[in-house]
Amino acid sequence: MLMLIILSIITTSVIIKFRLPISKKLKIIDYPVEKRKIHKLPTPLIGGSIIITNLILINTYLILKNEITNIDIAILIFCFFSFVIGLIDDIKKISSLNKLIILGVAYISIGIYDKNLFLTYLYSETLDKFYYIGSFNIFFSTLCILLLINAFNLIDGLNGLAISIAILWLLFIFNYFENINNVYFILILTLLIMLPFNLKGKFFLGDSGSILIGSFIGIYFTTFYNLEFDIEKNKISLEEIFILFMVPGLDMFRLFLERIINRKNPFSPDDKHLHHFLMKNFNLKLTLIIYLVLITVPIIINYYKLISPSLNIIIIIFIYLTLLSYCKKTIFDKNLKN
Repeated sequence: MLMLIILSIITTSVIIKFRLPISKKLKIIDYPVEKRKIHKLPTPLIGGSIIITNLILINTYLILKNEITNIDIAILIFCFFSFVIGLIDDIKKISSLNKLIILGVAYISIGIYDKNLFLTYLYSETLDKFYYIGSFNIFFSTLCILLLINAFNLIDGLNGLAISIAILWLLFIFNYFENINNVYFILILTLLIMLPFNLKGKFFLGDSGSILIGSFIGIYFTTFYNLEFDIEKNKISLEEIFILFMVPGLDMFRLFLERIINRKNPFSPDDKHLHHFLMKNFNLKLTLIIYLVLITVPIIINYYKLISPSLNIIIIIFIYLTLLSYCKKTIFDKNLKN
């Protein structure tokens, strides 16, 4: 295990060190040609390459230790496929809808290989009721995965934000489940090494990185939730899952709704995300703190059962809408003065 940790640190550091020649060779450089782009210099999109390399290292280690399972293989295949789709998108651009369709087909195909990837039961703490998904589980599980991938992809527009949220989510997810393999904690170590460089704008995740992380978190959470679900003693409720991923999900839902109302393509890029509004009102550091607090505090409150999940959700929605309204009003007032 120690050797794997050292190897992953070296691999991550080497790729970051040689990010420019690697990104030029792969033709994955983000040029700030669009008005909505915040950065001013061409930036390598090598975040996904770092993460997939370490995922391959992890699975190689599991093979050598004879500890690899069908689930590990299924997760790696889906993550590698997600990385490739994202990489192609970084190079040639693929429409968001086509990406989601391709990823959906890939997930269903891999899920047929291992049925544990599809959700079977859900539990509502508010209603104290169990729900058997049945034959609807393939469609429902695929929809959940794709929504999470898309929501995570949308938050990757500010240095350090997506990686910070991924670290938080992985910490909570790894804490939820009992039977996870500890070697996957190396992903958190990898992200921690990447974070300061990403904060400084030395490289971006790119679609290969954001889609890969979203895919890993989605398929990992879904699989272990399904494996460890116990009707007699369930650990994670539907509300708890909702609270965990709620803020990026809320922002995605709002963006899609606003674009549809304005007769725009719901997948069209813009600078109307929550993190964009926060950046126009605060500096980068404060924006990251506000966003991360908005995600973390409700999760902690729910984890320690300080208030009911339904009240927690209502409070999150209220704070989100209030914060968004404040930012929009401040920007509007500034524009009037100018």
